[in-house]
Amino acid sequence: MGSSSSRPSGTATSVVSRDPPPWQQPFIEYGMGEAKDLYGTPRTFYPGSTVVPWSDQTQAGLGAMQTRAETGSPLVTAAQGLTASTMAGDSKTCGMLASFSNSLIVN
Repeated sequence: MGSSSSRPSGTATSVVSRDPPPWQQPFIEYGMGEAKDLYGTPRTFYPGSTVVPWSDQTQAGLGAMQTRAETGSPLVTAAQGLTASTMAGDSKTCGMLASFSNSLIVN
C-alpha cells in the first residue's frame, strides 16, 4: 500500500481589498458630491416661534405660583401667630391646644 500525501501542491494567493467594488464607485461619488453641496449651502432657519404659546390657564397658574412665592403662605403667618401667642401664655390658645392634645390621647 502506498502512502498518499494530504498536502496541496502549488501556492495559493489571497487578495484583500478595502476599496468598494468598481460598480459602486459612481454611486458613492454622486452621493458624496450631493453631501458636499448640501454642506456648503447656507441655511436660513424658520424665523418665527417654534413652540406653542402658553394657554391663559397656564399663565394664570404661573402668576399664582409667583405671587405665593413672593408673599408667602397665609397658613405660615397664622401658624407663627398661634405659636407666638402660645409661647406668650395666652390662655385661649393654651386651652385650645390642651383640649386638642387630650382628644388625641383619649381617642
